[in-house]
Amino acid sequence: MKDPQHSVMGYQFDSKFHYRVFKTGEAWKHDYVKFVEGSSVDGIDLAISYEGKIPDQISVSFDQSDNFLKMKIMVPVYSNFYNEKTETMELGQVGFAVAEERLSKSFVEKMGRIMGMKMNLFVNDAFSVGDFPAYKTVNISDIPKFREASFGLRKQPFYFEDVQIASLN
Repeated sequence: MKDPQHSVMGYQFDSKFHYRVFKTGEAWKHDYVKFVEGSSVDGIDLAISYEGKIPDQISVSFDQSDNFLKMKIMVPVYSNFYNEKTETMELGQVGFAVAEERLSKSFVEKMGRIMGMKMNLFVNDAFSVGDFPAYKTVNISDIPKFREASFGLRKQPFYFEDVQIASLN
């Protein structure tokens, strides 16, 4: 959603999304659950199918949606089921849950307080959200692309440069 005070929670079953829109501070009421066929819920595009490896452990990654970065958390879901061969109940994975949060102005403000500095977030080389909206682009051509096999702090090159950002006041 475009408004950080709102979020959507739901699940897909029989080609329909069962969902509820939440607003910060609003009390839960069961009658607010809605159903929709398709891949969009209140302006949020949702994937109808999943093409990747089904996660068997918790994973956290970053992704992009429109001109925003988002944090994506995937968690396996387990349940007991009856095994006819052994005639016992067994725990097995029955699916997975996905939670995504757009990294918005409130995220940048919180990180700024923690780190004691102001910052911008960019998607590719374009401004997404931050404290310096006049700083519209960033040159990322000198930054090497991430390669999992070569990743490690000791292997990373250091870049020493002075960066000056003009005051917006």
